[in-house]
Amino acid sequence: MQLEKIGVAGPTHYFQRPDGIIYTESFESTVVTKEVFIANFEFIKKIASEKKEPIKLLINFTQANKLDKEAKALIKSSYPNDNYGQYIEAVALLTNSRLSTLIGNFMVGISKKGPNKYPVKIFMAVPKAVKWLDQL
Repeated sequence: MQLEKIGVAGPTHYFQRPDGIIYTESFESTVVTKEVFIANFEFIKKIASEKKEPIKLLINFTQANKLDKEAKALIKSSYPNDNYGQYIEAVALLTNSRLSTLIGNFMVGISKKGPNKYPVKIFMAVPKAVKWLDQL
C-alpha cells in the first residue's frame, strides 16, 4: 500500500493512507514528553482542520520507550480532550511489546475522560486495526 507522507511533528512522521486513515510512526526509540504530545496534537488539529472533519488515527506506538512525568500529567488532565478531542474521530494504537501496550492502555483510560470520549483501541496487527477503524 502506498502511503503519502504529509508531515512530521517531533519524532513522529504522519502519512495519509488511501482509505483516509492517518498513519503515524516514529522511526527511533523515543521518550514521549509533554512537548512531543503537544506538537502531535497541534499537527492532528492542523490535519483535521484542513479536512474539515475529525480524523481516524492509526498510531504505531512500537517505538515508544516511556512517558516522562510531564507527559503523564498532561494526559491525565482534561487538556487533550478539551483542546483536541473534537479533531479526532477514533484512535487505533499499534503495539508490539508489553511496555508499549502498558502505555497504550494508559492512553485508552485517559481518552475516556472529558467531553469528547473518542474511541481508542489497542492492536498488535495493522489489518485488525484498520478493519476496526473502517467500521466506525
